[in-house]
Amino acid sequence: MPAPTLITWRGLQVEVAPDGSLVSVSCDGQPVLRDFAVRLAPPWQHQRTELLVDEVEQHFVLESDGALQARAVVRQVFDDTWSLRVQIHNLTEVELSVPAVWLDFEPAWPVRRWLAGAEGQLSVDPGREDGQLLTFTQLRGRSRLSDDRCWLTDMPIRLGPAGTPHAGYQVSWRADWLRDERVQAAALPAWWPERTVLAAGDIVTLSLPDVAIEAAGIQLLEDDDGTTLSAQPGVHLAQVHAGRGTTDVELAWAPDEVGAVLVPRAEELLHRDPRTLAAHEVFLLGRALGAGHLGESSADLLTEAVENLAARPGPVSPLGLAAVADEVMRRGAPDLVDWLPDLAARVTLVPGAVTVLLHATMASRLAGGAAVLPMPNGAVPGETQAERTVARATVAAELQALRPADQPPGEVVRLLALLGAGLPGATVGQVERALIWAVTSALPEHWEVPRWPVSVGECRDRARSRLLAERCCDEALAWLLW
Repeated sequence: MPAPTLITWRGLQVEVAPDGSLVSVSCDGQPVLRDFAVRLAPPWQHQRTELLVDEVEQHFVLESDGALQARAVVRQVFDDTWSLRVQIHNLTEVELSVPAVWLDFEPAWPVRRWLAGAEGQLSVDPGREDGQLLTFTQLRGRSRLSDDRCWLTDMPIRLGPAGTPHAGYQVSWRADWLRDERVQAAALPAWWPERTVLAAGDIVTLSLPDVAIEAAGIQLLEDDDGTTLSAQPGVHLAQVHAGRGTTDVELAWAPDEVGAVLVPRAEELLHRDPRTLAAHEVFLLGRALGAGHLGESSADLLTEAVENLAARPGPVSPLGLAAVADEVMRRGAPDLVDWLPDLAARVTLVPGAVTVLLHATMASRLAGGAAVLPMPNGAVPGETQAERTVARATVAAELQALRPADQPPGEVVRLLALLGAGLPGATVGQVERALIWAVTSALPEHWEVPRWPVSVGECRDRARSRLLAERCCDEALAWLLW
């Protein structure tokens, strides 16, 4: 099998497979991306690949009953910038629909993916000392994030007959090193709202008096200065028809945490068999009761749930230990105090474990139990490289909170950026974001990140509100109650 071709571009080492996919992209010897490729689904067939010194060109054909219908060329050039282009042409005399195209890759660290129709941005943080971000910017095409896949085109692509203006379809992206998130924010459309995560009752104003806006579930009020948008709590989509096409704007209105989210969830748990409740459900129920949001009649049910949880064999989750510690603090519970050392010893080194251990140790001391509980142990888990790296960074941030430095270390800043850093786009899942929010609550309040367009506190507040607007799952909600 032929050896991969090596392309060096502005600090990156790119290994190109014979079929044109990028086997690996590394920065200073550290992995950044693997298996980076533009995918064309069947019936597209790969025809050939042409490799030059700084250029990769892949050719695809689409046939039906042996007749050629369309051609596609995927071209990547590593010059002043890293450019990626896709050109598709209908070769028939009739209209044609062809499968959509997507970008596939496995990152070493989660990529912020903002794919919003006519606008798009992919932010890759390789962990450089200078903090620069490899930023892919959409120049042409129509992107969307769906089913966790980065689509680069319409779904499907509709082509006019050969020889007509719409017989071809083009996608164009450009990658370059940008200094920081402030520069990325400056690259957003000029009309982009200052806030896309809001409290219930807040409004958003778009200064686009001559542009059409469509928004299901959002109330629009137009005047000479622009359009004002408001909506009920939840995540809503507004489509702005401006510039080179239609841009999707996700707007999130956070509901009341207690009345609209916590109490209804806790009341649902009260109707469950307490012996079957998961650790995070017992914790959530305990926090709701402890805050006075449930009647005292639910206390016996909570006690039964916690005692059953403590008696279960096997590994203990951080929220399981936290639920027992909360019950010890709530009612003393001398029978449970003696369980804490054994429970702590069965907590593995997962994100949140160190944070919970400090809480459980305090509960034990206040109740007259052990003054020191066993530290979490074992290997930090994770199925993919990105998951393992994020998990290790989360644990490191928890340890950093014990002996904080004067300024936030780069690894902690990198982790906090997964909460959005004031920019649109998806990073990690609900539980991961809630966990990061919880474990970073103990970090020094004076820490700031000048490279961001928002403060650390504002970033964390928006992340929390966004999760509530998403009606996040019970496990994520439990961490938001930390």
